[in-house]
Amino acid sequence: MFLYKTHVFLIISLSLITVRAQDDEIFSNLIDGGLTPMQNFKADLYEVDRKEPTEEPEKVEIKLFYECLCPDCRLFDTTSLKPTVAKLAPYLKLNLYPYGNAQTTEISDGVYKFKCQHGPKECYGNRLHACAIDYLSNITATVFFNSCLMDSTRKNNGSDDEAADECGRILGIHPGQIKFCAKHDRGMYLLKHFGDESKKVGFKYVPYILINGVENDGSKFMKDVCAAFKHPPAACAQAQASFSRPPTDTSDVTTIKDKVQIKVYYESLCPFSAQFFVSQLKPTMERLGPYLDIHLIPYGHAKTRRVKSAYKFTCQHGIPECFGNTVQACAIDVLRNITRAVSFNACLLQNTSYRSGYDYFISVFHWCGSQDNVDVQTIWRCVHSDHGSVLVKRYGDETHALAPSFVPFVTIDDSTIYQDHALTNLYSTVCKLLKPTPRECPL
Repeated sequence: MFLYKTHVFLIISLSLITVRAQDDEIFSNLIDGGLTPMQNFKADLYEVDRKEPTEEPEKVEIKLFYECLCPDCRLFDTTSLKPTVAKLAPYLKLNLYPYGNAQTTEISDGVYKFKCQHGPKECYGNRLHACAIDYLSNITATVFFNSCLMDSTRKNNGSDDEAADECGRILGIHPGQIKFCAKHDRGMYLLKHFGDESKKVGFKYVPYILINGVENDGSKFMKDVCAAFKHPPAACAQAQASFSRPPTDTSDVTTIKDKVQIKVYYESLCPFSAQFFVSQLKPTMERLGPYLDIHLIPYGHAKTRRVKSAYKFTCQHGIPECFGNTVQACAIDVLRNITRAVSFNACLLQNTSYRSGYDYFISVFHWCGSQDNVDVQTIWRCVHSDHGSVLVKRYGDETHALAPSFVPFVTIDDSTIYQDHALTNLYSTVCKLLKPTPRECPL
């Protein structure tokens, strides 16, 4: 039973944050005059060969009342809400209220102070979350940014300025306006509003979940959201395959499994691929490297065509991403060492975005090479050779054979069973699979 006595409250109902059918934009219909929204992530949910709907698709409405430093909120946000939004964003109307069990006091006309469950740091963190909701104009970007703020590995539990800066770098979001909002009147009024809405509900324990008005314990959130559709979208069918197929029983310690294979399907300018590399793949590799067989497949939702004797590519984020995919592919080929390849490619992913110009990318390329003593000249020659194109084409063939509906997409031992857990806690997922459990894993 996934219920706790404070912190997260989730209802599927009317909309504070509305997801438009074709462009996945978030709008506040209760607060006007917010910050100028950032440029939309037009490709933040990467659907292969997605066709434009001819009519408004059916949507499930969700409300989430939470507080940013609550352990249960952080667990639910990163392991249940984020994976569900990643797969079902176009079919959700999502309502986020970062306030939880706080209290509001009016100290003078139009001036408010707050007392939060986890102290002043949480009050400021809630304001960061509120301002991110107000500023970002895309459902997936908002959920991924706030989830990044709440990542369990963050120093001081996250949801502070340092976390905002780091998450901004990972996701290609400029956090300056979000932090400015949180420190000034706009953040105060937003938090006061979210408090007013929270008090109307009067929840007593969290997470408290209603899916289309029906109470839910949250333990199988994505499955239950899919069940709420009259006509479930195709993304639910793919998720259902993992719901109905239980993971292989690895409880028998006499069964030896001393290596776990991880395949990561990604693309070079996808902000969520960058987040996975930086917060999940690289840290797990650094702690469990000898027990991992990692395969990187840098292609994503690109397309390949043959022009005479050469291969040409069309990429989700345009020509810069095709170039970046080739750099990633050549680094893997030249380095011949997956630990160094993950480290170098993670550096590139973390420090570039689809807004980066060519000159900036080149400077980052050389800087990342200097961090790991990488022979960037050999990689550069590969990038500008036919061999680089052949490598990307091969990765394209492998990607098309699997046909992932989003990126990053992770398989473990060629299975998608552990997909959701791998995206949010790869280290723990791998530790549970290794038999006997190595000393590098917690008991």
